[in-house]
Amino acid sequence: MTTHRDSDVLLWGATGFTGELVAQYLLRHEGVGRNLRWSLGGRSKVKLEQVRQRLTAIDPAAADLSLVVADAQDAAAMLALCAKFRVVCSTVGPYARFGSELVAACAAQGTHYCDLTGEVHWMRQMIDAHTVQAAQTGARIVHACGFDSIPSDLGALQAWRALHLATGAPPTLVTTYVLDLKGGFSGGTAASMVNMMEHRHDPGVAKAMMDPYSLLPEGAARGPKVNDLQGVVRDPIEGVWTAPFVMAATNAKVVRRSLALLFGDQASACAYEEKMGYPLTAGGLAMAVGMTMGLATMAGTMSVGWMRRMMVPMLPQPGEGPSEQERDAGRFRYEVVARNAQGQARVRITGDKDPGYGATAGMLGEAALCLAFDPPPLPAIAGFLTPATAMGEALALRLPRAGVVFAAA
Repeated sequence: MTTHRDSDVLLWGATGFTGELVAQYLLRHEGVGRNLRWSLGGRSKVKLEQVRQRLTAIDPAAADLSLVVADAQDAAAMLALCAKFRVVCSTVGPYARFGSELVAACAAQGTHYCDLTGEVHWMRQMIDAHTVQAAQTGARIVHACGFDSIPSDLGALQAWRALHLATGAPPTLVTTYVLDLKGGFSGGTAASMVNMMEHRHDPGVAKAMMDPYSLLPEGAARGPKVNDLQGVVRDPIEGVWTAPFVMAATNAKVVRRSLALLFGDQASACAYEEKMGYPLTAGGLAMAVGMTMGLATMAGTMSVGWMRRMMVPMLPQPGEGPSEQERDAGRFRYEVVARNAQGQARVRITGDKDPGYGATAGMLGEAALCLAFDPPPLPAIAGFLTPATAMGEALALRLPRAGVVFAAA
């Protein structure tokens, strides 16, 4: 249903901090009125005009960008909007508050969709509500197309395939080590985290957050018993101290869904885990302990209502973010290791910008472009997918343009 549309991509939420970064990325890499037909969308015409004016200072052609004004909670408006575009790329969070009608409309209209959500409970709700319709209309609904969870998801896919090719057998364990990380904390991520904590007593929310296999497709077999790392552990094989990674609670669930969709019963014999890695030194141990204690303190504070309300004003707010110089100074490095009895395969993922803003804006922009322009090499499946299952290697090949590189290690 997405082959004949008035336009290619709608950037929904272009007036937010991250949304404008994605707009800048698309403008610098694709321009306006050449190969890509795209528009800016949001609920405020005045703010959209201001964004377009700032983009015009980068490239005068941006003056020709069309503006789409609508209320994200107006179901009829979302249906009409989605009928005009091949892909909707959304940066509007918390998604559980502002994203449901848009996803429903994309599923109904056969419009591809990508976003930045890490809200596992909302992903589960959307999957349950709209999977059948999205598959029928041909819509590819792809959550978590930023720092959570593209590096983990594509890295696990590549490591799995490399090991299977080398040994003739699938992995029994895939581990992602986050070995270097420098960047700011997104205001949108903070708002999503607060929203989840405010609803953590809801049984559905609690199950989605606590169950490591909460995003598995219906009928898929659960894998080995796994839990996100809670403390500091010495990893003698890799030669690192390991500590919890704040995004593992989202990333690992997305990866487990990918593996189940891609490899079926083989995935149920493979455990996936994700953790921070620090040098196996006294200094590395101190950093690992500090990270663990910091995350435990934050989780404890956010779980108590009055403490959470006091903390919220101290967190980055939606629309706030680091300067361009700070974004350019950021970086990250992952190593994903797939293992079985016959050997191992390793994939290194590096990013040369702040992961939560600079790299994320590029990853989301390339995901939208991939969905819009790369259907022939993409898997011939629809429904609620993941970056690895919807786009896979086609997306990985695009990402060096965003400073994100996957390579055998």
